[in-house]
Amino acid sequence: MKLNGSLAGLSFYRHKHYGWLVRKSNPVSTERIKKAPEFARMRENGTEFGMASRAAKLLRHALHGFLHNIGTTFLDNRTMQLMLGVKQKDTLSKRGQRNVATALVQDPTLLGGFELHASSKLDQFLGQTPVVNALTGSISLTAFKPYNIPKGATHIALTAFCGRLDFTTAAKGILFSEILVLPLDGLCRDVELIPGKPSGSEGVGIYGMKVVFMQEKNGELYSLQTGAAKILESREADAEQENTEAQLSVNTHSENNGIAPFEGTDSKTKYPFSRPREPDG
Repeated sequence: MKLNGSLAGLSFYRHKHYGWLVRKSNPVSTERIKKAPEFARMRENGTEFGMASRAAKLLRHALHGFLHNIGTTFLDNRTMQLMLGVKQKDTLSKRGQRNVATALVQDPTLLGGFELHASSKLDQFLGQTPVVNALTGSISLTAFKPYNIPKGATHIALTAFCGRLDFTTAAKGILFSEILVLPLDGLCRDVELIPGKPSGSEGVGIYGMKVVFMQEKNGELYSLQTGAAKILESREADAEQENTEAQLSVNTHSENNGIAPFEGTDSKTKYPFSRPREPDG
């Protein structure tokens, strides 16, 4: 039986991931929660929750176009959990005012290591930890050879980003590298992706990378919707280097590297593949 609404002190509703759920209705009026002294702690928690929610939204919106082809189930919940954990590190603000921006002033590295895919981890496909050069914004791999290749994949696409997020003003700036598409031919390659660095010195700088596996069919590349993305590092934003032109440089251990770079821009990357499709047998 499916119910929607309230009945006998219970509220029935449908969750987009978990289906039909039921919970107890709140017997306390909103007005009492807002004013009664016994709910002071609840009001403090609600204020902090709201600030963390806005911080999570800023991060998701900054990377929205970057994540569209790897699957981001539960990303809303996971970024919210991340920001709630970050604001707990704020030791300067009073209870009820602890926030992400202040916590990151104290420790700008708190966003580093966050996996943007719910179940896939970037390192499981790379077999190594990418190296970040904070001066140029470049991200590099040495003798790169993909691991855990899914069935049907013929190519792998790599993209990097460098961004600046100000959780006080909600300002954001993100630059993406060109998309580097490599054939899965068993060769090792040295790879350097250079998205550049957004201008500005406020907030926190973030550096990340994404991999997506592809299948070539009749001369076209199709995303298999299999991959991973990760915020590799976060650190204090630095305005000393303002290289804003996306570049890509690749060295290879093979005479015939088979590399196919594609054009990208600072806000909307032009992805070089068509609609998602299931891999052929």
